[in-house]
Amino acid sequence: MIKIGVIDLGSNTSRLVIYACEPGVSYKLVDQVRERVRLAEGIGPDGALHEEPIRRALESLTLFRSLCKASQVDKVIALATSATRDASNQALFLQRAKAACGVELRVLSGEEEAYYGYLGMINAFQHDDCFMFDVGGGSAQVTQVVNRQVRHGFSLPLGAVRMSERFFTSTPPSRKQIEALYDYVSERLSQHLARLKSPAPLIGSGGTARALAKLDQETRRYPMDRIHGYELSVDALDSLIKRMSRMTLSELEKMPGMNDERTDVILGGALVIRAIARVGKFDSILISGTGVREGAFFEQFLKDDQPHTDLQAPPVFVNPRQFAVDNMAHQYQVWHEHSFHVRKLACDLFDALRPLHGFGAAERELLCAGALLHDIGYRVSYYNHDKHSQYLIESGDLPAFTHREIALIGLMTRYHRKGEPDCTQYADIFVKDDAMRARVLAGMVRLAEYLERGRRQIVRGVTCQLERGEIVVRADILPHLRAEASMELWEAQRHSTLLAQALGRNIRVV
Repeated sequence: MIKIGVIDLGSNTSRLVIYACEPGVSYKLVDQVRERVRLAEGIGPDGALHEEPIRRALESLTLFRSLCKASQVDKVIALATSATRDASNQALFLQRAKAACGVELRVLSGEEEAYYGYLGMINAFQHDDCFMFDVGGGSAQVTQVVNRQVRHGFSLPLGAVRMSERFFTSTPPSRKQIEALYDYVSERLSQHLARLKSPAPLIGSGGTARALAKLDQETRRYPMDRIHGYELSVDALDSLIKRMSRMTLSELEKMPGMNDERTDVILGGALVIRAIARVGKFDSILISGTGVREGAFFEQFLKDDQPHTDLQAPPVFVNPRQFAVDNMAHQYQVWHEHSFHVRKLACDLFDALRPLHGFGAAERELLCAGALLHDIGYRVSYYNHDKHSQYLIESGDLPAFTHREIALIGLMTRYHRKGEPDCTQYADIFVKDDAMRARVLAGMVRLAEYLERGRRQIVRGVTCQLERGEIVVRADILPHLRAEASMELWEAQRHSTLLAQALGRNIRVV
């Protein structure tokens, strides 16, 4: 196990993330810290960074370096983006950073920043084809992805801080100022986005995008405390912009969910994002919790060598969803033989009962995830471990799954022992028949769990047949242990009710 730290010195915020990992096998975020440095503040026609923002940046770098040392980080990657990249006094600032903080910053070009943002996002979403953007404080990157590889991309100096300082001279800004910013950004984007139009989804990263998602969640009273994977409609974005454009700073600060580090630039950033969505003709935005920092980490995690930007062979997960499930199972040290066998038995039930439930590959994938992770709550406590499992899944790291899918997986684990899934809290994110899906899938995990009650894989598999209107579940028992299988058969029969009621058939286990 090694620790990798990634420092991202942006135009608005400086961040550090620390991961513990076994390269190529498993990883876990163990610490993160951020400081608002506003490095791009006050940059004038000469393009030079000012002394006060430099001082704040150096203080944050010193803090991050100390934290990395205290945390025994094995490798530190320090990146600087738009504000440093465009600074006329860049060389002097880099010298001061190395001398004062012991940090050697690597200044990313616009193309490299877009590339690392792509790595961070593509490894956290399952989409093969999509468009991505990352709106930071100083710049905005847009990337087209085809077959999980970069097809085209560009970087423009259209960041939230840069645009706000250029166009807004009052708070709230005048309508004329808002229109000037939006028209300027739209015109710059249209020159590039015209060739990128496609029905593929739009994924957005950056502090502004995440802050807007949080504001919308508060407005909707959203049932899950997750930003990554949240779908922000462009209509909801328009509504937020309309509200914020009339507010003073003090009123903005009081908005539920507002990040006080972005109060004075969030409207400018929102207008940039709106322009990307409207010019590209997108109806909604999938919000990413990952970006440049995570991209730099994934490069090391998946391909442990020197920094590169090989677009022909980028270090990406072939199947991010499967890796996410395996990674969580590894993190919480599931009882390997038991959990994998419960998954096997649950899938046997799913396949054998397909004519009755009518579900397809999407539900089977969720069942596999729920069955494998059903016992991760043991890492908290034996008591109520089913509830702990649901909490860990809903608050943990399954980035390539939608919020709806995570809720369904969590319900499977929560009700793998007893009770009936309560779906009421997810009404806003569930689709038609999801309550029935939750009952059927949880019922399968429960039946599989009790067929494996002794944790000894005595039941090798199951088959199902419909006889006289009832489902007969036949357990294939290890021949030399048939006399000892009474506990598994008895427990499975006792706990078959949820699945039986969900399918509308009596179940008999033999």
